[in-house]
Amino acid sequence: MNFHLLSSARTRNDNQSKDNKEENSNSTGKKEEKIDKLKCAAVTALSAAAVKAKILANQEEDQIRQLAMILIEKQLHKLESKLAFFNEMDNVTMRVREQLDRSKQRLFQERAQIIAARLGLPASSSRGVAPTLPANRMATNFPNSAPRPPMGMTPQRPPTSGPPGMAPTNPNPQYATSSTTISGSSIRPANQDTLSSVGTK
Repeated sequence: MNFHLLSSARTRNDNQSKDNKEENSNSTGKKEEKIDKLKCAAVTALSAAAVKAKILANQEEDQIRQLAMILIEKQLHKLESKLAFFNEMDNVTMRVREQLDRSKQRLFQERAQIIAARLGLPASSSRGVAPTLPANRMATNFPNSAPRPPMGMTPQRPPTSGPPGMAPTNPNPQYATSSTTISGSSIRPANQDTLSSVGTK
């Protein structure tokens, strides 16, 4: 009886130990399966995150390129507008310069006409005067620009003084008549004065 009890107890212990081992092996297998599942889930999540990050990086690069292109286009537009403005200013300055040159030439012509009028030159000769003639050269010509008598006429000379008691001689005989008429109207002979004085006495 004791032998049977001992053998039955041993068999029970063996069965229990086997059951425990099987349970342990099953639990370890389940744990390993869970770990493998977690690993697979982590790998899939990481791969999905990497793919998404790559997509986002590509999108960001595309946006950066678009922004760079927009900035370049804006800078080019600004440069074009500045160049157009500079061209307009250049045209305006050229027009103003042309107007100033015209006014300068007109002033030179008017100046030449005024100088010609002072010198007594004809208006046609004033056009030939160079506009760049200095004023000092024109001023030096004024003393030499006195009107000269025409050809065939002798210039008038002041009367030369002779000895005391004699009338000055006139070198121009053609003007003698006018001088005598003028002097005769104002100067009377001395004998007329004496005769008038005798008659009164």
